[in-house]
Amino acid sequence: MPQFKGSETVTASRQVVWDFITDPQKVGGCIPDLKSMHVIDADHFDAEVKVGMGILRGTMKVKYEVTSKDPPSKITMKMDGSGLGSKALINAAVELKEVPQGTQLDWVADVTVSGTLAGLGARYLNDVAFKTVSDLFSCVKEKLAGGK
Repeated sequence: MPQFKGSETVTASRQVVWDFITDPQKVGGCIPDLKSMHVIDADHFDAEVKVGMGILRGTMKVKYEVTSKDPPSKITMKMDGSGLGSKALINAAVELKEVPQGTQLDWVADVTVSGTLAGLGARYLNDVAFKTVSDLFSCVKEKLAGGK
């Protein structure tokens, strides 16, 4: 199971960042290639995302669930996706720390993929998975730039 890590420094207070990443409507807007989203409650939503790797293109249905919260410093979540003859499971944790520039957002994600997508080759798949997760948190940073 590959593990990916990253960090972003956001020029917003920890509470503002927390409020953004725990609001499905706001964080949902940062999901790369989001086609649709149905919010069930603050800790659960279903999404449909476009997936394209090589000649394999289509959509995956993803169930998102917050598995734990320690406001305003840590949240863990699970994303369970299926489609294109494949399954993907992502367990992620985000930790928020106050820093002089605002808030440091450290993230880690464990990704497991099986089925057709897994057959594309681990290195290529790992690059795509890291870019997708990294793009999500870069989007959060951009949307919150300058927030207090």
